[in-house]
Amino acid sequence: MKSASPRFQPQLNLVITWAGGATEESPLGQLRQQTMALLRWLIPGLEGWFWEFPVAQVLKLHCYSAPLSKSFLCFCQEMIEGYQADFQQGQAYFAHFDPPEILGFSADQDTYSLPFLFLPCLYQGQYLGGMCLGHPGPPMWHQQQLQPLQIIVEQYSLGYTLAQSSPAASLGTMALDLSHLHHELRTPLTGILGFSKMLKEELYGPLNDKQRQYVQGILLSGEHLLSLVNDFLDLAKIDARREELFLEVVAVEDLCWAALSMVQINAREKGLDLKLEIAPEVDFCRVDQKRVKQILLNLLSNAIKFTLEGGVTLRVERQGEFLTLAVIDTGIGIEAADQAQLFQPFKQLKHPLNRQTKGTGLGLVLSRKLAQLHGGDIYLESCPGQGSCFTLQLPLENLGSADESEA
Repeated sequence: MKSASPRFQPQLNLVITWAGGATEESPLGQLRQQTMALLRWLIPGLEGWFWEFPVAQVLKLHCYSAPLSKSFLCFCQEMIEGYQADFQQGQAYFAHFDPPEILGFSADQDTYSLPFLFLPCLYQGQYLGGMCLGHPGPPMWHQQQLQPLQIIVEQYSLGYTLAQSSPAASLGTMALDLSHLHHELRTPLTGILGFSKMLKEELYGPLNDKQRQYVQGILLSGEHLLSLVNDFLDLAKIDARREELFLEVVAVEDLCWAALSMVQINAREKGLDLKLEIAPEVDFCRVDQKRVKQILLNLLSNAIKFTLEGGVTLRVERQGEFLTLAVIDTGIGIEAADQAQLFQPFKQLKHPLNRQTKGTGLGLVLSRKLAQLHGGDIYLESCPGQGSCFTLQLPLENLGSADESEA
């Protein structure tokens, strides 16, 4: 189904909101931001615009990408108005605005080369608005991308409806729906990882060098994607106050060595010294062992990643009513302007070392939220060219309450 241009001239008043660089406080704004982050996780570099169902002759367009030309915005308005009847029926369109070209979505077609995708959002048959997504290029949409995109649209539509009727419930429901999305993505990923491992081990015959290279790439990309899925679900559960900690009394030294052992090979490969310095008065703490180990693993991995020579030290001390676990490196350090952004989702250092090893862009955000769940926090001190110190601070009062309850 092709057309040279939209079929109607605009009749509505267009109101544009540039929301890409700001942290929104309204439930709908937060929902759009979370959805955009999820979309960009699925397709890095994706551009996005959300439109709402026109009310009182006003068409609202929320932009989460850099401002484009006036002609493109006019084209968006023409598309939204001109194909409104089709959007109400759930029909999606691919488009190019210069020169104008429109192509309707068909389940029989595997790929689409037009850069913009107009996806309507419906909930129980009610048309709510939609999303215009711009492929980062070269534009090539695949069915493998479109299936999870449709799941995200469905979850956004449900969250949008709940945010309008009950703002407090919308983010909690979003976490539940992300749990469903996690299952939908994890299941095929598990299969991809399993098959690629079988190929890598050459169980069904030898591979040539190029095939080994491609299989290794599939395996690494799949593991990276699975890590991102897990991190994103954890964040969603914390934001919705659905993450529970399983506190237990653990030996601090054992916990530290468990985390250090997981990064020891990486440190050795780079020729870095890996040390544990633990004060004699430190013995036990009451924490969620799995989550604290996850925090330490993230901090240690980052330290090794950005350290070219010297070493990484895990220094553990008791400071008043707090236990501090400081990860100190002799790495590249962090500029003051970049330090505030490190604890924001999908924000990473712009450094060549960052391109050599893939990261999710969520590790530090998740680590800080997990620390805050324990009643603590993570603090950063850094000097460019000299190194960084990330300090995990945990309250020791949890241990005291545990001792009293046992007595």
